[in-house]
Amino acid sequence: MNYLKFIISCLFVATSILSVTSCQSGDKSNEQGQEIASSSESGPDISAVLDQYFNLKDALVETNAPSGKANAQNLLSAIETSSSGLNDSELVNQLNSLKTAVQPIASSENIEEQRAAFEKATASMLTIIKKHKLTDKTLYYQFCPMAFNGKGAYWISNEKKIMNPYFGDRMLHCGKVTEEL
Repeated sequence: MNYLKFIISCLFVATSILSVTSCQSGDKSNEQGQEIASSSESGPDISAVLDQYFNLKDALVETNAPSGKANAQNLLSAIETSSSGLNDSELVNQLNSLKTAVQPIASSENIEEQRAAFEKATASMLTIIKKHKLTDKTLYYQFCPMAFNGKGAYWISNEKKIMNPYFGDRMLHCGKVTEEL
């Protein structure tokens, strides 16, 4: 009987040691996960680029060329800030493409020129969004078939409701959601 108690005690001790060891190794992986998360948090904030894109889109929705120009300049600043600390050459190249597309908007007071350049900026932004997770929120890829004399044009929105940047108040709700990102 004493032998049985001894074996049960040994099994209990062994199980306890395994449990403690298992929990400690779980803690280490959590610590590593936290280190990884904090190092990525300290990197460039690419989400600022997305926020500035939405500000630019909203200025075009309002048919406000001076605001469009100012928001495009803010977007260029966000691109510069985000690009400066990146080691991902693919993302840097994509941000440079976006920068090239936004520069004409930042230097124009003409709403139609801004809208034409915004179409190219949207194509660049879409590439970045699809390859790099910028937000946990659902984004909406939207399309207006009437833009640019029936050629049609896309934009990205952070809301499902159609607010058309290509026509503003002339055709504010013209368009449809073609994809959720």
